[in-house]
Amino acid sequence: MNNKKGFATIEVLVIGVILIVSVLIIGTFTSNTLSKTKKEAYKTEVLRAIQAAQTAYQLDLLNKKIEKNAKVCYSIDWLKNNNLFLKEGDEKDSYKGSVLVTGSENEFKYTIWLENNEYIVLNGTLENLKLNGKENEDGVITPKKDNQASFNCQHSANQILRENA
Repeated sequence: MNNKKGFATIEVLVIGVILIVSVLIIGTFTSNTLSKTKKEAYKTEVLRAIQAAQTAYQLDLLNKKIEKNAKVCYSIDWLKNNNLFLKEGDEKDSYKGSVLVTGSENEFKYTIWLENNEYIVLNGTLENLKLNGKENEDGVITPKKDNQASFNCQHSANQILRENA
């Protein structure tokens, strides 16, 4: 009886198929997880932009540049130039848009338009960003389409505009 060492062709094929299927499953899982992580990171940047506008508004109030019930539009460039909104790394220049802060006696309202190379928010508010919603709800955060540009605050007579540093 001959005792051959090595694998038969069918064994090699079965192992190859198992490896290919494993790689496909792991690749799909990793891709979905990476996409969710990028979207969550973007949501964090949206919230940081709103916080930057909130800080700018409070500074304007303290420095008596605006009145208590003012409506102020802060461009993202203005917030970046005044060191209120910074994104670490090379991506910080890819953010464009603005945040509208509307003050009243008891509360402030924020509306944000923000885009980067992958995502866009149009008319985002703290309510429609669904911060307390279900796990996969993203409100108004959507993938950016080719040549899609964000809108900015509507310029009106009763609104202060902060565009340049």
